[in-house]
Amino acid sequence: MVRQYYTDKIVKLSKRDLKEVLKECKPPICLIGGWAVHLHVNKGFKEEEGHEYIGSRDIDLGVHVDPDWEPNELKDEAAGKTIQKLEDTGHIRTRFGFKKQFHRETGKPLTPEEARNRPMHEIFDMFIDLLPDTFDLANFKEAFGFQPPAETMLRHVFNGKHSFPLKKEVDWDVSKDISLPTPELLGAMKVKSLPDREKGHKKVKDLADLYAILWYIKPYKEIRDGIREIILDRDLEKFEDSIDGQLFNSAASLLQVDIDMIRDQIKRLIKPF
Repeated sequence: MVRQYYTDKIVKLSKRDLKEVLKECKPPICLIGGWAVHLHVNKGFKEEEGHEYIGSRDIDLGVHVDPDWEPNELKDEAAGKTIQKLEDTGHIRTRFGFKKQFHRETGKPLTPEEARNRPMHEIFDMFIDLLPDTFDLANFKEAFGFQPPAETMLRHVFNGKHSFPLKKEVDWDVSKDISLPTPELLGAMKVKSLPDREKGHKKVKDLADLYAILWYIKPYKEIRDGIREIILDRDLEKFEDSIDGQLFNSAASLLQVDIDMIRDQIKRLIKPF
């Protein structure tokens, strides 16, 4: 079952660290992924379904990287200062960003040494992935020693075209310069990311998130048209080829909503104008 990856305990640990991470981040920076979806859709979902929308295990952050910035310059920009802060607060470097390890039952943060001395089933790894807005990352790799996957659609956030203040969606203290993508851009990113997911539970979560974006935020046609304006036809075709009945069934089970509701709204998104 997919829901085992998103238990209340795991989601609460992730949300707790999310608040701390965002306090340490150097703006401009953008919260994306599952937590961004949760913040956009939770009010409407709760009103219609009677319970909170599912949270996220991990934290995904979009960062702006100018390919012309030299390695030393990058370290003084928002991305570089955020990376340094994450290292300073005990986050461990990974292939695409960072992770922090917690005791699964107590929620206590674990040092690498403490984690090594415990069985794997007692440990929860919470990942923080950084996604730059450009593929041209040679200087980034030289500066920081790793090259994360890029999401070029994030340029629409950093140029202000599809940027939404995070501060408007939370009741805790956060910089006014930390953004969310607009729902339309977030939906387009979900369409693009789903086909390339290696883990099955991530693919299910992407489909569930896309349905929630389409149905619980604003009038359907408005958000559908907005997503279609952003996404490329080839990405929509690739998405269509990647979904099947089993995926719809798993998404419906995860959200505890009727499978036909999810299938109908996704099919209406794919259907030509």
